[in-house]
Amino acid sequence: PEKQAGPVQNALAGAPADARPSLLRLLATPATPGALESVRAALKDQDAGVRAAAVQTLSEWPDATPAEELLVLARTLPDAGQKAAAEAQPGQGALDPFIKGKLANQHAALADIYFDLSLYDEATDEYRKAVGLGKSFADLHTKLAIAHREQGDFDEALKQFQAAMTINAKYVPAYLHLGITHYKLGQIDEATKVWEKALEVNPDAKTVRVYLEFIRNRKDS
Repeated sequence: PEKQAGPVQNALAGAPADARPSLLRLLATPATPGALESVRAALKDQDAGVRAAAVQTLSEWPDATPAEELLVLARTLPDAGQKAAAEAQPGQGALDPFIKGKLANQHAALADIYFDLSLYDEATDEYRKAVGLGKSFADLHTKLAIAHREQGDFDEALKQFQAAMTINAKYVPAYLHLGITHYKLGQIDEATKVWEKALEVNPDAKTVRVYLEFIRNRKDS
């Protein structure tokens, strides 16, 4: 990796601004500590295109080392990363999908930690940020829904479960937890319908089958 990164870093030092973005993107492949430092330095470059390329390169890094930088950028995008990307690509002020996806996963990972500690307010806040960045991720909507349910906000939980199933009609965890939510609300028939639908989607969903057998046995007893 050092043999790959070294020549690129040397070229980067004397390259004109219009050549540096392409060189920066090459550094994500060797991904050496020195390469990462070069990318971090480029975040402060005077050229907007270079800064945008640095953010993009961090988002494509093969491990989680630059996660902290990405989270900081997420909080300061109106003044830094997003503005730089907009300047570099006129008329395209939105974050690159790769960056959004990685940031969404970082917020979700932090939310998972809060959730495991039963800090549901903090978890909900982080899941909401994750969903804001990854609106098309059914798993994030489902996690946000579960967090709302743990807070007792069943209306928002139901809304997020429905959003998850709209995004991916075959995402069984959304059906599973939607059924659990209906059950907690005393809506036994609704829970049964949801779990039956889940088995139509995936007949091998063992956890759903266990819940469904449990609820049917209760009805028969």
